[in-house]
Amino acid sequence: MTRRALMAVEELAEWIEAHGEDDLVAAADAWADRMTVLLGDAVATGMPVEPLLDEVHRSNMTKLAADEQTGKGAKREGYERPNIHQVLNYVEQGDNSWRQHLS
Repeated sequence: MTRRALMAVEELAEWIEAHGEDDLVAAADAWADRMTVLLGDAVATGMPVEPLLDEVHRSNMTKLAADEQTGKGAKREGYERPNIHQVLNYVEQGDNSWRQHLS
C-alpha cells in the first residue's frame, strides 16, 4: 500500500507543478496518470468503482452549490450521506440491482 500512496503523491505533485507552469499538456497527462493510479487502487483493494462513484455522486447532488472559497458543496437540510455500507453489501452479494435499491 505504501508504494501506491507514493505513486499517488508523485502524480499529484506533477499535476500541481504543471498547473503552476500553465502547462496544459503536462496537466492533462498528470490528471490521466492520477486517474490511472486511483482506478488501480480500487482494483488492488477490490473496490467496486462504478457503484461507489454513483453513490457518492448521488449524495453530493443533495448538497448546496459549492462554496467559492473551498470549492466544496455545503451540507444542508435534506443532505443524504452516501450509503457506502449498503453499496458494498449489494456488490458482495452479487446483487447487480444496487442502483434501484439506492435511488
